[in-house]
Amino acid sequence: MAETLASATLAVARLVTRIVEGIQTANGSTTTTVDTAMYAPEANNYWNDGTIWFTGGTNIGKTAVLNHTTGWVNATGVFTHTAVTSTVAADAYAVTNADYPRFLLRQCVNRAIRLIGNVAQTDSTIPTVANQEKYTLTANTYNLRRVEIATASATPYYWRVLNHWREENGYLYFDTGYAPSMTGYLLRYWYIVPAAELTTDTGAVSNYIHIDRLSYEAALLALEWRMHQTEVMDDTVKAGLAIIGEEVKRQRYLHPNPEFPKDVHMAKLFDSYDPYNRVDDVGHVTV
Repeated sequence: MAETLASATLAVARLVTRIVEGIQTANGSTTTTVDTAMYAPEANNYWNDGTIWFTGGTNIGKTAVLNHTTGWVNATGVFTHTAVTSTVAADAYAVTNADYPRFLLRQCVNRAIRLIGNVAQTDSTIPTVANQEKYTLTANTYNLRRVEIATASATPYYWRVLNHWREENGYLYFDTGYAPSMTGYLLRYWYIVPAAELTTDTGAVSNYIHIDRLSYEAALLALEWRMHQTEVMDDTVKAGLAIIGEEVKRQRYLHPNPEFPKDVHMAKLFDSYDPYNRVDDVGHVTV
């Protein structure tokens, strides 16, 4: 299953704080979740300003922030939170208090993504124009590593690697004599850039970032934040920093940021101005 900002923040919270999970016992509303059978229910307002994750049912993959003054009422088993789709009995959820608020968990996930570094991304939205040598790259696309061309006009595309190109100032240039010779075939290029910041629950974590490494990197940042919120070093936080810090080292070893060397720019094999000596789109020599 693809990881998202919501699932990543839950993974981080599980490492640094107490999470209680449950099943909704009655229909709620857009701003309430009901669980009268909650495990070890806390006193009124214990969960105020905390975070609730919807892990199954109508709102799966979403989060909400619990109300500042009436986030939890023990007698009725009602959480009050920011709006989602109306909650329904039997929906699953997870909840934590305000020790590590949602905004902080999101910040730590995004900071960890930046620390992990550049990741591979692809774009396959540009169709070829016969014999055109210059193509405009899509916005925020740079640091190209590979360029491929579809050898079919519909799926499956059977991509073929091209080696006679260069990138310059937001443009892709093909060497003279090596531009695609047919119109309407997709180009796919691979490039290495920092992953985009995730701002919504459904924002997707790159498949090149392992969730275990991401969650531990972010957890370490969250614990450091928590340490600075207290005047006296909390023993739990101190122990967490030591344990998580060691695990971060292990995760960096187990899940290093994958390298993607740039493909070789090949020399011209033939006289590019000789119309009888050209390499066509499927790699055959035209003679």
